[in-house]
Amino acid sequence: MSVRSLNLDDLRCFVAVANRLSFAQAARELHLTPPVLSRRISNAERILNANLFVRDTRTVTLTGEGARLLPLAREIIEKFDKMPDEIAKGPLPVRKITCGVPPWFPPTLQNKLTALAEDNAEKFMLTQAPLVGSEIIDGILHERLDFGFVRPSSQATVLSYTTVWKQRIGAVLSRALYQSRESICVAELLALDYIGDRRDSDTEYRRDVEAELEKHGQLTRAEFTPGDAGLAKQGIASGQAFNLAPVPSPGEPSALEYDELVLVPVSDLHFRLLTCLAYRDDTAGRDRELQGVLDSLVLLFRE
Repeated sequence: MSVRSLNLDDLRCFVAVANRLSFAQAARELHLTPPVLSRRISNAERILNANLFVRDTRTVTLTGEGARLLPLAREIIEKFDKMPDEIAKGPLPVRKITCGVPPWFPPTLQNKLTALAEDNAEKFMLTQAPLVGSEIIDGILHERLDFGFVRPSSQATVLSYTTVWKQRIGAVLSRALYQSRESICVAELLALDYIGDRRDSDTEYRRDVEAELEKHGQLTRAEFTPGDAGLAKQGIASGQAFNLAPVPSPGEPSALEYDELVLVPVSDLHFRLLTCLAYRDDTAGRDRELQGVLDSLVLLFRE
């Protein structure tokens, strides 16, 4: 006979007798007659194919098999009796997930990330930590962050990078001189001075795009103090210099803050600025729930 045939009431009877070591006292506690109690114990012994008690006319003692069953039977009964209380506790606590978001994070991706978190509020709570790229990579490596968004990097080999966004690069130019232009070529840009602030959070991308520009000719750097936004603005507005910036997606506002400047796409610059989802490369094996969230993000961002 299968152990699945064992009745929970049979276990209650067994535990009551084991606690009291008396069939008569256990029967009174369970509001059963002694013959009914004896039949239930016999039924449990038959199903388990084991003798649970040694009985004579004066004493009742547990057998070795009964002693091994007792803690298991108590645990089963305790868990069964707790079910109503567990159900009444309400929804399970949601998973807390923290991601690193850089200051240049594209607005389109930001909106999708926020929407995903709102749609899955019952499953996880997403906290966005505003950090620069190096801080995001360090946070993921030391498990302060679950994932983050960075430019491609070869510095951390234990991280996986999945490209989720590609952007064209435009030239920041004088609005007075270039507002009517739909595009500009690299040769025209190389005739101007280049302003690139190497202290910003996009240093790696700037090095890559500058290398791409220099494939076409000599890149002349403007003699402006790095970080002096006022002088840089004046240099660009006068038509003497240019800077670089990502081209917004259709429907997104331009990131430029000044009316004197305009962003013009570069027609023959094939460089694409990549945004990557970064996470530990052992995530799939150690945290399937988090991997599911990452997979959802990749699909959502690529729509």
